Amino acid sequence: MRYLLAMALLTLPVPVSAQPNEAEKIFRAFEKKLTDAKAAYKIAFEYEGANPGPRFKAKGELLIANGDQIKLTYTATEGGIEIAGSIVSNGQKMKVEGGGKDVMAAANPQLTKYVKGYLPYMPAGGIFVAIEAAERGKPEDAPDKIKATGFKLAGKEKIGNKETQIVEFTVDRLYGNGPVQCKIWFDVKTNMPLKRVFDMKEDGMAMRLVEQYASWEIDPKLTGDEFKLAK
Repeated sequence: MRYLLAMALLTLPVPVSAQPNEAEKIFRAFEKKLTDAKAAYKIAFEYEGANPGPRFKAKGELLIANGDQIKLTYTATEGGIEIAGSIVSNGQKMKVEGGGKDVMAAANPQLTKYVKGYLPYMPAGGIFVAIEAAERGKPEDAPDKIKATGFKLAGKEKIGNKETQIVEFTVDRLYGNGPVQCKIWFDVKTNMPLKRVFDMKEDGMAMRLVEQYASWEIDPKLTGDEFKLAK
């Protein structure tokens, strides 16, 4: 009897939820690439927000390095109005220019940590929201509080001449405004994102944000003057 009971227990299925599925493995491998980087990231991106109100489209480049140094440069259009701007931090001071702003302030001493932590998730708004949240540096918005769940494969698709695997999941939204449905198109050769789509609701209205990435560079060679502040 004991032998039969032991055999029955051995044949019980192991809960699959205890192990990451294939979709989550793809995402976590990307996350690990960013975590293992020694010094910096460089991302070339395009962004489009199909929100209520004027459509916002932007194209730019984000460079992040240790020591709370970042440089975001972009050109954009909103409601037919052209905007050019930048956000630069040298680790001590941060200068924000563009969109009617010209502000110099102290840099958040956790700026690099927050931006790097947000990169895998870009919670609810992509690069621009991630930078804004990192500037604030509020403990309740710390990257380790972001939760991603419900990973699943969502088919394959070509972007240009590159084959991608689409991974879908739910991620927490910054500022505590509810979950966001996220899809990432991963290049099957590099395991780096080529595209992300965020779908969410705000005040009962559907919103969609799309980011596309021309390139991701991990530990690019820096000249040393990338984070010089304009006077």
